[in-house]
Amino acid sequence: QQNATAEEDKTMIRKRDVAPAWRRVPWDRVFAGEVVADRLFLRSALIRKDVLPTVAGDLMPLTWLLLNRPNPPEDHDDGQLLHVSGPPLNPGGRAYHAEGWVVKPTDASNAFGVRFVASLDELREDGDEAPLVVEGERQLIAQHAVPSLLLDARRFHVRALVLLVGDLDAYVYDDARVLSAPVPASEDDAHARITNRSFNADHPRYDAARHNRSLVDGFDGEKPPTTMRRVRDAVARVVRALDERARSDNNPQKESTRRRPRVFFAMPNAYELFGLDFMVDAAGGLVLLEANPEPSLEMWPFFAAGCCSSDAVRREVLLQGRCPVTDGVPRTTSGGGGTKTLGFTKVYSKRLQAALRSAAALRSPASSKKEEEDHRTAAPPPPPVGAFLAPGGRPPLSSVPDPPLSI
Repeated sequence: QQNATAEEDKTMIRKRDVAPAWRRVPWDRVFAGEVVADRLFLRSALIRKDVLPTVAGDLMPLTWLLLNRPNPPEDHDDGQLLHVSGPPLNPGGRAYHAEGWVVKPTDASNAFGVRFVASLDELREDGDEAPLVVEGERQLIAQHAVPSLLLDARRFHVRALVLLVGDLDAYVYDDARVLSAPVPASEDDAHARITNRSFNADHPRYDAARHNRSLVDGFDGEKPPTTMRRVRDAVARVVRALDERARSDNNPQKESTRRRPRVFFAMPNAYELFGLDFMVDAAGGLVLLEANPEPSLEMWPFFAAGCCSSDAVRREVLLQGRCPVTDGVPRTTSGGGGTKTLGFTKVYSKRLQAALRSAAALRSPASSKKEEEDHRTAAPPPPPVGAFLAPGGRPPLSSVPDPPLSI
């Protein structure tokens, strides 16, 4: 029975695997500057649940890696016990002790494999549920559960669309979605704890108008749980942390990072769209949960049912037919009759950050000299200007459209 369940688990993970689409990108041509890639070359710092906390630090709950214990102690001889491997992945993370633990696989999405437990001792391999780790193929992380702010007595999270362009600008789409559970938080039900739309959409108590609202205009005079400004600020902090990690990893002068694997690498002729999920804790602070590649766009209402055949087509509509690298990123515009076409707002610019560092160096040259030398050493050479332009001035996309995904 366990072997059959394990195979089902593997099949579910493969269906959500975004690696094949990444492999279709002709990376040799991208590095030669001949084409624009619609994915980043290295983005495990964002999409790996066991790597993101090491970068995001105090933006996330305290997070531990869980591993199989191959030889359990005698008092646990009825099955393998998952155990915490070393210190937290983010020692400066946010500690929440009131509501137990959230445990989830590092390589799954759509709430697949997520469990809520009061104690990690509950994670036995011999329990009634399917084993969480099969032959060491899947790893888990455990996070302190976030005592969250409630909306209509229900848990919720905020989904923001984040576009990373070149090396490196970051933009946030000007409408985030507030996704709430269909079941009140007081009930002992997975649909009361998990707020993913894909997990809840088929629940009989799910109401799209109530449980998938616009943060900008979906509250009809009610006070929204947070603001777009705070979402943008939170995204900017995440991207800044990514950029700082990349700068550190790219510096061969530093012994502390020389053997550390690189987990993020942005290129001038590449871009990618991500979905970042935040919770709002009981104190009103935004807490990063995870980042998803190839996010589902169906939760945004401008994609009426059946108007777009796949998320690849929806992404093209979202970007208004533009290539963000060469055509620019669409911004929100107002039309006649009070109509508005939503676009993106820039929240981070690597070039601006470099200018600020240079300005700081001019004010205090002695203290900033080494940092600027490190930055010059770390910066990879850009491809030839205009080398990735196809005849006619438009860059060819690097891969065929992806199959529909809901991640």
